[in-house]
Amino acid sequence: MYTYVLLFVCGFCLILYCLLIAESYDKISTIHEKLYDMWEKLKPVLEKHNVKYFADGGTLLGAYRDRQIIAHDDDMDLGIMKEDEYKLFSKKFTDDLAKSHLKFDGKLYKFFPTDNLNDIFIDIFVYNLKGDKVDFVSEVHKTKYPNAYYMYNELFPLSSYNFGKNKIKGANNPVKYFLRQYGENWYKPIKTHIHHKITKEDFKTY
Repeated sequence: MYTYVLLFVCGFCLILYCLLIAESYDKISTIHEKLYDMWEKLKPVLEKHNVKYFADGGTLLGAYRDRQIIAHDDDMDLGIMKEDEYKLFSKKFTDDLAKSHLKFDGKLYKFFPTDNLNDIFIDIFVYNLKGDKVDFVSEVHKTKYPNAYYMYNELFPLSSYNFGKNKIKGANNPVKYFLRQYGENWYKPIKTHIHHKITKEDFKTY
């Protein structure tokens, strides 16, 4: 009798686990669809205003390794150079964003769809060139991500990568960046999903 009960409990737990995995997969797939839709709208606005963006962090890893958003990620990361930062606050840029149903939050440094200002977003990180090193302007980010910098010839000139059904620009030679940031197994996809919550740490300090 005990054996049957144990088998029943194990079977029930397995079914529940499979349902949770399926639900999680459906949720992340929906998020990816929304992010791709955001990128399709944001990319031409950035290019129109000559904001020289580049895929950053996990988004760069996905573009280079997988040609898409990495399976467990639920946001996008873009870098820009300090000299282009002011363009994000111009009225013309803001107006063009609004026409594309997007909004830039100048405190959080995130792009949101205007119909969802909470969960779906694209992060912006501002970089500066000092000597041959391209690093965060924010001291908060330098402390939090000490290895997330580029040498000039790793980043520039930018390359264009397939990214889902679209394209995205990114570092031309990012392997050393990946090694610094993610270690020797950077090329191996992982399945763990971590949701990016908006916290006080997301506020940018320059």
